[in-house]
Amino acid sequence: MRKNRYIITVVSLICVMATLLASCASGNKFTVSKDGKYVDKKTDIAYLAADGCYEPISMTDKLYGRLDKVELYEIEGADPRKWLCEQSGTVFYAESERLPTLEEMNVSYALVVMEDVTLANISDRGTIEGLADAYMNGISLSKPYWSDDAYEINWRLRFFDETIGICYVLTYIEVKEELILKDSEGNEINYGKKFFYNRFDEGRLVPAGDILASYVEAFKNLNEA
Repeated sequence: MRKNRYIITVVSLICVMATLLASCASGNKFTVSKDGKYVDKKTDIAYLAADGCYEPISMTDKLYGRLDKVELYEIEGADPRKWLCEQSGTVFYAESERLPTLEEMNVSYALVVMEDVTLANISDRGTIEGLADAYMNGISLSKPYWSDDAYEINWRLRFFDETIGICYVLTYIEVKEELILKDSEGNEINYGKKFFYNRFDEGRLVPAGDILASYVEAFKNLNEA
């Protein structure tokens, strides 16, 4: 009798542990509110999807919660009550938070990336601030149609804010032909060949000037060597 009771107790404990482990593995349960927010049923925190120019620096393998087939993971170095992401890289932020602009972010370094290959690591504070200022305060243009062979340079700039575990991503492009547009009075204005572009920020195209000229020159010299 005692042996049977012992077996029953062990089996019961195993079942309880299995239930607890399954619960932990599945994480918190989320629902969708009427206005499209992801709401954590456990904490009542509502999350919004950030624009694609915001990316996690590093997604952990720690599952925080799920909504049907959507799995939300913690971001390394980030408070999960403020920031989460899904496997596609989409960042979610608590509605109590405000997405920082590039100028507002505490950027420690930036990477210049071409097709997932890192070309340069920019840590100079003056250069980082200059890039952010040029984009945020530059004139906003509408991007014309450029075919693939119109580009000489097509890079991604990733600005890393390690205090929140998020990076801001821009595209830097150089085209073969100068962009010349007419103003409201019919005067032609030459905006050059170098631009920042962010399709997630109302498709902003901003003249970039020569702030990355030394990196472009080094890249071209390396290819010609």
